[in-house]
Amino acid sequence: MASLIEKFLSRLKWPLMAGPGAAPLKCPSPSMRPEKGEALRVGYVLWDYPTLSQSFVHSEIKWLIGRGVDVQVYYKGPPDKAAVLDYKVESFLFKDADALLGLVRKNRRHLLHSHFAYPTATRFTWPVAEAAGLPFTVMPHALDIFQYENMKQNRLGEMAQSPCCKAFFAYGPFHRDFFVEQGVPADKVIIKPQSFHSSTTDEGFRISERPIRKVVFVGRFVEKKGLTDLVATAKRLTDLDLSFDVYGYGPVEQEVTKAAEGVPNVRVHIGGLPYEEYMRVVGEADLFFIPCVRARNGDMDGLPTVIMESADCGLPVLTTSLSSIPLLMEDGVTGFVCAPGDIDCFEEKLRWLAGKSPSEFKDILVAARRRVREKCDPDVVNRRLLDTWLS
Repeated sequence: MASLIEKFLSRLKWPLMAGPGAAPLKCPSPSMRPEKGEALRVGYVLWDYPTLSQSFVHSEIKWLIGRGVDVQVYYKGPPDKAAVLDYKVESFLFKDADALLGLVRKNRRHLLHSHFAYPTATRFTWPVAEAAGLPFTVMPHALDIFQYENMKQNRLGEMAQSPCCKAFFAYGPFHRDFFVEQGVPADKVIIKPQSFHSSTTDEGFRISERPIRKVVFVGRFVEKKGLTDLVATAKRLTDLDLSFDVYGYGPVEQEVTKAAEGVPNVRVHIGGLPYEEYMRVVGEADLFFIPCVRARNGDMDGLPTVIMESADCGLPVLTTSLSSIPLLMEDGVTGFVCAPGDIDCFEEKLRWLAGKSPSEFKDILVAARRRVREKCDPDVVNRRLLDTWLS
């Protein structure tokens, strides 16, 4: 006899609806809602865990645990680089959707939540929630929805129209409009940028007086980060007292390393940075440069967490106008922004910035931090998440 999950997956060939004569799906099961005074039991369904590059997931889970939410993590496999966690949470490796369903029922979850749509939410969270009669929420990001092949498979509209789907969380207007174009009901879209780890107090916020000389990038070495544009820009600026330190790891390591060969002002550091080391690198930098582009396969960034963290600690940011980045970065107002791939613009901005003290454009840095706190403060965005679940 086919399992509940197998039956569900067979229906994914057609629009999600009950067959002729079938009873309409009811969700959620009232018996699974938290009783008064009972902790909310949330299951985080993730593809890999604990992933070094997903600091927004760790920040969010840590915040929820601190507010008394009973969080358990269910993951399909280990990450390419593991994070060192500063919180404790039960986590369970699952083999397939049926195994996940068993864990969810055994551990009496009230609700399921996933970061990333395809494959995690599409293949696991959605069918398991329906089989268990539980509500679920999804926060799509970038590769999972913008990469062309994933766009064909993520079924955002059908997933969102499930009676078990409580909400889709969007970084901002760009993501919201994309979701609606894909068939997600507008009333199920909630603006909620991802959380980030804020390590800077108001008293500790200091704008550097030293001249801008050290430019850094920290992140995954993937095409969408625009690292070949970074190197191409640096090549044009060898006449200036600027150095470019590029930290990270990923599938285009060889391409980036080869591009940087013979470029005297570029140093490539291969490997993942623990959070403390990452913050040290950012603290010693004068400018963060992340020239995001849309990759040939369609992948593009949503809203890089490093932009939030850099702006929050007073570091100037040079980036592009891609995707939801304009939610935080506005050229000449909160940062320095060019069109994706516009190396002439990058060169112009960096020639203007080189040798200047950030204190000369203090208003921009103060405005950047204010906007990051207004839009992405962990207490604000995570409270919106929790309120949605409890509504």
